[in-house]
Amino acid sequence: RRTPALSDIDVPFAGRMGALLGTFHVAGTAFEDRHFQPLALWDRRKFMMEYVELEQEFARRSVLSDLEKRMAHILRVKAEFVNRNTLMAHQVTVPYDCLLHGDFIYNNLFINERKEITDCYDLEKTCIGPRAYELGRSLIINCFDDGFEERNFDLGRAFVKAYRLVTPISFRDFSEGVSMYRTQLLHMDWIESRYLIYGIDSQLALYERHAKRVEWMLNNFDSFCERVFPKDE
Repeated sequence: RRTPALSDIDVPFAGRMGALLGTFHVAGTAFEDRHFQPLALWDRRKFMMEYVELEQEFARRSVLSDLEKRMAHILRVKAEFVNRNTLMAHQVTVPYDCLLHGDFIYNNLFINERKEITDCYDLEKTCIGPRAYELGRSLIINCFDDGFEERNFDLGRAFVKAYRLVTPISFRDFSEGVSMYRTQLLHMDWIESRYLIYGIDSQLALYERHAKRVEWMLNNFDSFCERVFPKDE
């Protein structure tokens, strides 16, 4: 068995991931032991305090590398969104009624030689929260990690369709879950902080994918939800 690579994610595999997440959520909704922390969502004050610190770090550097210029631009894009955002985490209307995996992404799966999923691991972020949020997050990371081309939308539609065959979800709840993840994404600065403040560069391989995800989801939210949610047959 092995961990799947991005190249392993084709339409059938995306469907298998969506069905497995749906199975988790069926069990998670019925799970009665609620002694888990609730899903932690965005914090505007925390982001803005960290943003000020990161801007000060940029100002201390006489010359910025191309990567640092890219980080500075994306951080400012995020800060503009955070300043405009009126949705507070406590205003989310989808219920916190499901035990979530917490990090359901292809990197946390094992597959066999037939690309069948044999195991799912890394449960350290397990929490109680809205299944719509985890569906949105898992969809975007698993099916759009390398871009937003038509092939990615084919993967996304297969993922959501297979999920809905296991456990139904309305377009409204789905859209709210994707919106929650987009808002969470635009409040994130952990990669920038690790690199600029602590000098840790082990996550830089993720950064450009993160930056492209921020730009795309900021500008294409409505069309994204409509394109990826399967039309009922």
